[in-house]
Amino acid sequence: MNFPNKVRTTKCTASTNQQQQQDLNSNDGKKKKKKKKKGDDETEEDEEKKGINPVGFLTRHGISHKQFAFFLRERHKSLKDLKDELFKRNLMLKDIAYGFELMGLHRHPEHRMDFMEWAPGARYCSLIGDFNGWSPTDNSAREGHFGHDDYGYWFIILEDKLKDGQYNYVDDYDKGDSGDASIEEIFKKANDDYWEPGEDTFVNRRFEVPANDPVWLEKIRAKKPPLPYWFETRKGRQAWLEKYAPAIPHGSKYRVYFNTPSGPLERVPAWATYVQPDTNGNEASAIHWEPPPEHAYKWKNKHPKVPKSLRIYECHVGISGSEPKISSFTDFTEKGAGYNAIQLIGVVEHKDYFTVGYRVTNLYAVSSRYGTPDDFKRLVDEAHGLGLLVLLDIVHSYSAADEMVGLSLFDGSNDCYFHTGKIDPIVGEIY
Repeated sequence: MNFPNKVRTTKCTASTNQQQQQDLNSNDGKKKKKKKKKGDDETEEDEEKKGINPVGFLTRHGISHKQFAFFLRERHKSLKDLKDELFKRNLMLKDIAYGFELMGLHRHPEHRMDFMEWAPGARYCSLIGDFNGWSPTDNSAREGHFGHDDYGYWFIILEDKLKDGQYNYVDDYDKGDSGDASIEEIFKKANDDYWEPGEDTFVNRRFEVPANDPVWLEKIRAKKPPLPYWFETRKGRQAWLEKYAPAIPHGSKYRVYFNTPSGPLERVPAWATYVQPDTNGNEASAIHWEPPPEHAYKWKNKHPKVPKSLRIYECHVGISGSEPKISSFTDFTEKGAGYNAIQLIGVVEHKDYFTVGYRVTNLYAVSSRYGTPDDFKRLVDEAHGLGLLVLLDIVHSYSAADEMVGLSLFDGSNDCYFHTGKIDPIVGEIY
């Protein structure tokens, strides 16, 4: 008998039927187990994507206390709601963490000072200081959206001032710090160094399109922009200082002035980088730190590599010395034997010295008790030169709930940075 296809023939007996039935049952069991395992994997993947699954979370971790369980559920819900709100307006958490690059007082490349502050409860904003005689009208935010947006951000521009007997000629200050070439000569040199012979054909002939050559495209994409020439065409800092005076001189004291529904307010900017508390109990002042190029601190050492295991030496700069005084950044030069990292506590500007730095008043300023910002740079640079990592102990929840030097009622409103009311059960402070 001929079969059109290959057929496997077996001898049928009672023992073989029982064996086949057992094999089928075992295979079904394996499939069920595999399906169950696959379902478990999908649940774990879902938890990784969605975060911690609150359903059954307390039971899995053996938490049976009802009040504590309720507290955890509420905290988890608040965290989820806050995360959803943040990612509606920001792509990454990094976008939120780098606000210090925009907020506060910064030098603009076009040789002016830009100041930005967040005060949604204020009606008027200006910078006051010894540079303008503490006048609340000389350096104020412009009207409309040029100086104030709908989210409570205020923007102020302070232009550098021309010195007496000097004239603003473009041919003079656009030569950069070297001053030995005109702007046309700099552009010609940039083109000669950037383009190889024949590559700038399509730059000069705008209506011609290059052939789709992958080698040529890859070569063009690999080119780095001529940034050194661009920096040379900017108004050179040293050449500018010969003709212009900074809008805010180095070392000037300043504050931000608000007009609020409850009256005028003078506050230390929330994003100030150098603050000097008043020893007589009066309101502190921010210090503008922008030394000339020849006096500015220049970094000497690179950041050391992160070791596989950290041996951290926790220290406080102020109490590190043996003499009965507050030690400075300059005094702090000794290295702990056998350590590869130092953790500095109490470095951020704080209200009272007896709090060891845990009543923070200015979250972006190093404490003036120990020295200047350049002194702190020198300390970090010296540590990097010794192969030490530098960690800063910063606890934002310990911010000082103080109206005179802290951020409480910063713009006169009750909902700017802190809220008044009951004691926070976690922090233990009244805000």
